[in-house]
Amino acid sequence: MGFRPWFCCAVVLMVCGCTAETQSASPTSAARVVVTEAPATTRPATTTSASCSLEDEGRDLVREWNRVSAELLAQYMDTSVTGDQYITASERLLPVLNRVVRDFRSMRSCLSAPERAMFEPVLVTYNDKFSGYSALETGVRISSPAAQETAIEILMDANARSVAMACEIAEIARASGQNLPWAEGC
Repeated sequence: MGFRPWFCCAVVLMVCGCTAETQSASPTSAARVVVTEAPATTRPATTTSASCSLEDEGRDLVREWNRVSAELLAQYMDTSVTGDQYITASERLLPVLNRVVRDFRSMRSCLSAPERAMFEPVLVTYNDKFSGYSALETGVRISSPAAQETAIEILMDANARSVAMACEIAEIARASGQNLPWAEGC
């Protein structure tokens, strides 16, 4: 199979979901990372055809994830937002992120084998990002700075893995003669 720039761009969009937002947060101490997984579902992917693609359905899900997670992170980073206000926002937004992860998971059944193979590690990072946001809500709810630091660590770890995957894709692109502008930092 030859190199497909559109496919790599779709995967990069998926793996770099919240790169800019999570890089600004930095934990100050090491904490044990506990990862959960968004509940599985039998809900079909947001497509009516027997096949789907990372370029179409995947891109739409990434855009929704980015929009919602940016709002959630902005609420957390805004010093004028109280803990109760953040919890209210999180209770409204986490179910949306959970649905996006479930929709990503349901895409496994309609992706081609090469896309599915590339997609699995991406899905893991979205599960971990969801876990991070869930843990962040819990940390705020129980007023625990340590739990909040652990949650930020989960988010930053998932983001670092996303960036690493994007750089791997950039290397594949370079090897096939493609120069991807977004990959200059890799």
